[in-house]
Formats: sequence, structure tokens, C-alpha cells
Amino acid sequence: MARDLKLTIGAVNITTHPHSPANYKALFKAAFGLKLGIHLAGQRHAVLGSVINADEADDATPLCGEVLCYTKIDSNGNWLNLSNFEILDDDEKKREIRLPKDLMPDTLAIQYVFYPKTHLLFFEVYHRRSKMSPQTMGKFLIGLFSSNSIQEQFGEVNVTVIPSHESLDQILRMPRITRLNISIRRPNADDQEELEKYVLQTMTDQGVIKMDTEYTSGRGGTLKPDKAIRDLAFIAARNGLVEAQGEDTEGNSAKESTNDHPFLDTTMFNEKTQTLRQAIMDLSAQMMRSIKQIIPR
Repeated sequence: MARDLKLTIGAVNITTHPHSPANYKALFKAAFGLKLGIHLAGQRHAVLGSVINADEADDATPLCGEVLCYTKIDSNGNWLNLSNFEILDDDEKKREIRLPKDLMPDTLAIQYVFYPKTHLLFFEVYHRRSKMSPQTMGKFLIGLFSSNSIQEQFGEVNVTVIPSHESLDQILRMPRITRLNISIRRPNADDQEELEKYVLQTMTDQGVIKMDTEYTSGRGGTLKPDKAIRDLAFIAARNGLVEAQGEDTEGNSAKESTNDHPFLDTTMFNEKTQTLRQAIMDLSAQMMRSIKQIIPR
């Protein structure tokens, strides 16, 4: 009998202009065609391993696939022979080592589901030995979509890791806020989001693609975010960044950022009755409804 498995997923908002499901599908297909390895950290790299479109005729059909993470060995460095502890540090000895050019060790496959209509990507953060933090996924996508060929064809592609509900509320309710930075990249306004539609129109009319607003309190004072500031912070949480500096309840210096608190959701599923991809899609549908409620009260 198969036991229940734990699955944790995260979410990333991807925006381009013009905004259309067909354009997002074309973006992923073009990125896949690059076969571009992106450096993550240390010797770890990742590549977009697959893009599966279940229905080519329907632009709203989700895309599924895998991000493949692997270790890229620096073959130019010194080598150690563990049998005699000899360090192979000269070119002649290192030339005797033959590594397969197209094979990479320690590979993990991270499954994702991308919804072109809402331009949200959901992916496995934890499942068995697969593990990829939302910050790492954000770094991978930013690197992938920053390539010259992608920018020439699609323009600037914005990537925002969706923060938790609590993170935005935690930032705006800090006991003392001395500086608040709200950074908004031009959003895609869906029909149900009037607030984003207004901000998008304002930025478009002014030819603005990025809007940074900084609020600073007077000496010894604190900021008191009103509804207008909270509305901007809500948009930035899904399309940019919100960060604050100030003090905690004990008077110690504190700094909070939406980047540090990604939105995660967890479920249990049985692989006998449900595939991993189906489990991700089911949990992402639930998560998508919650993302629209990030705005703090």
C-alpha cells in the first residue's frame, strides 16, 4: 500500500507586455528552445527541461513541465585521488581525466504548472528529495527571461515571488516604521482587479515600467500607512517588492521584506490515486484563490 506523500508548493507571478495567454505560451516555448543553463549558487545550475502543452488550440490550457537542477563540475580545477591522496594539479595529469560532456551529476527534477491566463507559475518546493526554494526559482526565471533573445522578442519579463499573506501584514504593522519602500513593476491588470487596472493605466500613460516609492518618517517618529499606501503595497507584493526598516516590539532594529516570506501551501497525496502533477494542479487551484486576498485588512 502506497503511503501518503507530503507536497509543498510555491508561486511566482510572471508578467509581460503585451498581456495575453498566447504570448505567455510563446514565451515559455522560446525559453525552452534556448536550452540555457542558469547559474543558481556554487556549482548548482538549472535548465528549463520541458514545456508540455496539453491543448495547442486553447491558449488558456496550463503548461506543465520540469526545471532540471544539476551540479556543474569545474573540470579545470585540481582533482583529488582518494586512493593515495594525490592532488592532480598539473595540466598533463588532468588531461587524462575524461568526463562526458553532456552528462551532469546530482540532478533533481522540479515539476511546475503555469497558467497563461493568470500568468502564475506553481512549482514543487518540497517532495521527497526534490527541493527548490521560491527565491531560487525566482532567480532561475529572472536569469532565463533576461537572455538577449527573450528580451528582443518579448521585452522585459517581470518575475515576482508571491509572498505570504502574513508577510505584508507583518511589514505594515511593524511597531515602528522609519522607512518603507514600495517597488512596483508594471502589472498585468486582470478583469477582476480594478486596483491593478488603475495603476497599470497610470504607469502606461506616463511611460513608466517601474515605480519606486519611498516613505521616510521624521526623527523619532513612525510611519502610519493609510489605505492608499496599503493598496500600493498590495500591488507591489504581487508585482515587485515591499520592504521596511524600523524597530520590533523590544526596540531592536528590524528589517522586513516580502522577498523573505514566500507564500507556501502544503498537502498530502497518495501516488496510487493521484500523480504528482495532478496534486500540484489541485493545490495550485486552491492557492490561486488565496493569492487574490493578499491585501491586508
